[in-house]
Amino acid sequence: MPLFFKYDQFAGAGQTIRLEPTDGDRAAWVINVGADSSDWSRQIGNSASGATARGTASDLYLWFLGGSPANPVDVTGDAAMLERWRAAVAF
Repeated sequence: MPLFFKYDQFAGAGQTIRLEPTDGDRAAWVINVGADSSDWSRQIGNSASGATARGTASDLYLWFLGGSPANPVDVTGDAAMLERWRAAVAF
């Protein structure tokens, strides 16, 4: 988690975000976001999440940190939550 993440702007607790790379080892990153901290884990297989983003690892990295990836990232679930995340993590 970036040290500059603005938890107060994310405005939520208990959400789960799943990042699924379509390349590499394909293990997903699962982020459980609390009120003032978050837990990250790697996972192979499916699990429930509030929102899921899929794309190449490099595109997910850029997109998830508020950047513009070379290719679109596929979002399912709560897209508004992911946009709040991107706003809270942006430099």
